[in-house]
Parts: sequence; C-alpha cells; structure tokens
Amino acid sequence: MFLRKENEAPVLNDHVNPSDSEKARFSIYSEDFAGHDAQLFLTEMNRGKKYEKDSKLIFFQKVFNGIINNIIVLNPNTGLLNTDAYYSDE
Repeated sequence: MFLRKENEAPVLNDHVNPSDSEKARFSIYSEDFAGHDAQLFLTEMNRGKKYEKDSKLIFFQKVFNGIINNIIVLNPNTGLLNTDAYYSDE
C-alpha cells in the first residue's frame, strides 16, 4: 500500500488513488516522517489521525488495528505459561 525507503519520505502505491486533499495530507505526514528510520510509519499514521469512513487512507487504520488486535508477539523472554489460551481461541 505504501513504500518506505531508508531516509526518504514514504510513498503511496499508485492503486491507492486518494483524493487531492488526501494526497496533500499524506504528503505532509510522510515528509514529516522522512528520516525516522527507527519508528514504524504505520504507527505514525495512527497516532491521533482521524480518517473519514470513505477515505482511501483508512487502510492505515484497518491494518494497524488488525495487527494490534490479532497478533501476539512471543519473544525469547516470553514464558510458556498460559499458552493454552492462545491455542484454544478460535
């Protein structure tokens, strides 16, 4: 949906096709974000941003919420206690 290269502003894919006002909004957000390589752009696009229901940029919110609400990250320090709940949840 977007392309992010090191030290450059993120760019929307051509198939997103936002309105002119959405393009301007995205341009400001992405230019402000350029050079912040240690941060996630998906997180930034959900930090206090409000999208209209028919906005072409709403995918940022949908993807972010999908990750936050459906993915459990297990790292090397995560114990194996209480893993039954993860396997029994449909």
